[in-house]
Amino acid sequence: MKKRIIGVAIIAVSVAVCWIRFTRPGSTPIIAQAEQTVSPDSELDRHEAATAPTGLEEASASSQPANSKFTTNQLVYSNLYSRVASGDIPQVSREKLETYLAQSRRSVEALLGAFRASNDEALLAEAKEKFPDDPRVQFAAAFKTDSPEERKQWLEKFKQSDPDNALANYLLADDYSKAGQSEQALQEIRAAATKGGFENYLVDFIQNAEEAYQAGGYSAAEAKTIASIAALLPEQARLKAVGTDLVELAKRYQQAGDETSAQAMLQMGLDLGHRLDSSPQTTLIQELVGIAIERLALNAMNPIDPYGGTGQTVNDRLDALTARRKGYQELTRESSRLLESMSDEDVAHYFDRVRLYGDVAAMRWVMNQSPQQ
Repeated sequence: MKKRIIGVAIIAVSVAVCWIRFTRPGSTPIIAQAEQTVSPDSELDRHEAATAPTGLEEASASSQPANSKFTTNQLVYSNLYSRVASGDIPQVSREKLETYLAQSRRSVEALLGAFRASNDEALLAEAKEKFPDDPRVQFAAAFKTDSPEERKQWLEKFKQSDPDNALANYLLADDYSKAGQSEQALQEIRAAATKGGFENYLVDFIQNAEEAYQAGGYSAAEAKTIASIAALLPEQARLKAVGTDLVELAKRYQQAGDETSAQAMLQMGLDLGHRLDSSPQTTLIQELVGIAIERLALNAMNPIDPYGGTGQTVNDRLDALTARRKGYQELTRESSRLLESMSDEDVAHYFDRVRLYGDVAAMRWVMNQSPQQ
């Protein structure tokens, strides 16, 4: 095939959306945001599309690289929020970070953390020059270039530096698909399926940024909160595109009468979706992207067919995923409301739990802190 498996329209939509863990007054619900990369395919999707507020503010836009479109979170309304910023996260000046960098002997962790706190691209360039074989540097560099060829080079290095990490293969698959090289894309997806690891280094990046923000003058609680909310998840749109491509390719096989190949493509999509929504310590946005990919694949199947060896049908599984999304919607809304009134110390504790146990577990902890629970 000479064309990309699907058109670039879906990608254009996806990069226009700021993805967040939580909502605050005036922002778009997270469940709706996670689904905005595809056309609504259920009553819930249509309801969310119709009722989602407009005017989303990107709380960390001023502190992020220009080509970064996705963040893990926004600042929640709290006492900490009101002291730290009113919609923006101020950058830390390079001068304030020089002592920290010197004391850290300009380690790769310090350079990457200072880059995120200051948005000074010279720091990333220094990291690329001094630590070209570090997969965290390679990952960051791949998302900081507008050149497809340079991005591919960094991703190939990333694949070599962390050979058990399937993420590099999936990202390369998206690049190959964009270039119309479908066979190479499928080879990368098949290779990813054989690997046990799946790592985006988010915890490392947050820890590094926290140290840099604290060195830049923020309190420990402020640094922890800002580092967490400003962390990027740029790979999620690319992973969503891979899943969508697989489903679209399966539909083409179905139209051509090749049901065996179609089912193979749909199974790859299901595997990717399940991998994303079942990874340990996952972010809620990654879990929702995984659910969205799985739903796309399931919607392309016969609803009365059995779903694996679970005793469920395809339609049963779709119903279960829809119920799960609705549950997360309520959990997000209520935990966000409670976080708005939490002390700075408790907000910091919340982000500690996000880092250790993942978003959903941390939100449930917030719910348990309420005297009404």
